[in-house]
Amino acid sequence: MIGATWSTSDQVDGDGTRQTTDRTSPADEPFPSTLRAAIAASGLSLDRIRYRLEQHGHHISVATLSYWQSGRSRPERRESLNALRQLESLLTLPPTALRSLLGPPRPRGRNRRLTIPSIASLWPEVPAVPELLSSFDIRSDTMLERISHHDHYSIGGSGDVRRIRTRQVLRARGEGPDRCLVVFDPERPGLPSLTPHAIRNCRVGRVARSGGTGLVVAELVLPGPLARGATTILEFELRAQPGRPAATRTTECSRRFVAPVREYLLEVSFSPEALPVAPHRFVRPADRRKAPSRSPLTLGPEQCAHVVELDVPPGTVGISWGWPAP
Repeated sequence: MIGATWSTSDQVDGDGTRQTTDRTSPADEPFPSTLRAAIAASGLSLDRIRYRLEQHGHHISVATLSYWQSGRSRPERRESLNALRQLESLLTLPPTALRSLLGPPRPRGRNRRLTIPSIASLWPEVPAVPELLSSFDIRSDTMLERISHHDHYSIGGSGDVRRIRTRQVLRARGEGPDRCLVVFDPERPGLPSLTPHAIRNCRVGRVARSGGTGLVVAELVLPGPLARGATTILEFELRAQPGRPAATRTTECSRRFVAPVREYLLEVSFSPEALPVAPHRFVRPADRRKAPSRSPLTLGPEQCAHVVELDVPPGTVGISWGWPAP
């Protein structure tokens, strides 16, 4: 969900790297700057590094190594990424220390401009979101593609969110992502603060909150770094503190998407003590030139409403409702 903006002119090298002319000082990006520092610390010349890589079956030219450390190109094809794995060992770097800095592949062919909005852009009206996110390392999340996403909200007898259970299917766009970020914004004052709990294939890392607003940003750490193309199934919950109902009632549950998702399922379960009035599905596209859509929903036998969306574009998908008059 998080990314960067590149403006490049592309040319493919013979060994599978991509040359770029980048107006945003490519030499200062994390990958080339880290590689430069590691090469300088090793005391090895580029020719000596080329020779040692060749001994392990990786044919990378001195010119390519020079392009990598200057930011003119970066490894993208499988052969280059395999060589990069050996290069990390050769330079006595931790595994994935370089591969984790590559981010998603740069555009090829005529797609010379790639723009991936930041996660903070999902909340333009909430200044606290970028403030909280600034204390987290977002590079790993940049390399994770959300293939499938399932949210299940549980609404308590007081009409507030008591639990959100989430299941995600993630795929690594690049080498080495090992964590992702979760942002929850209650959007209305008086709603309870939720606490993250890991369930499957993750553990809770750092958690940051914004005063008494209920806004929370959490880091979910995977069991280990993912290889490029690898998938994982992640499950976690956000739970309200037992016995502390909110001062106001919830009237909407939604998910904001900054990048397309293949499948999204949203379920909202209501307590028999607090059943909603006129629940409906809504979709608000990120492109404001497109009109939002809205359609009525009915509760199932277990007092649950749900929506299923396929090939979800950037925007917001949710369920909204009212409450009976007191």
